[in-house]
Amino acid sequence: MAFRSYSLHDPGAYSAEPLSGQITWRVTQPWTEPYNEAEREAFDKARALVETLRKRSNQKTSDQQELEIVQHNHLLKLTGDAVRSGYKVV
Repeated sequence: MAFRSYSLHDPGAYSAEPLSGQITWRVTQPWTEPYNEAEREAFDKARALVETLRKRSNQKTSDQQELEIVQHNHLLKLTGDAVRSGYKVV
C-alpha cells in the first residue's frame, strides 16, 4: 500500500508466507452450546443471576462474621465489667 512516498505493509508476527485456510473454532462438546441467540441470552442472564447470588452469599458470610465479632467483644466487655465488680466468672 502506498502512502505519500512510503510503501506500507504489515509483515505480521511471522515473516514467512501466511497460512492458507480459515481459522475456525472447534467445538468439542456441541451439546453445551446454545441453539440460538435467545437461548444464549437466557444462559447469560442465568449466569449473571448466579454471580449476583454468589456475591450476596459472600456478603452474608461477611455480615455474620462481623456480628460474631461484635457479640464476642460485647461478651468480653460484660465479663470484664463483672470481674471488676467483684463477681467470679466461671
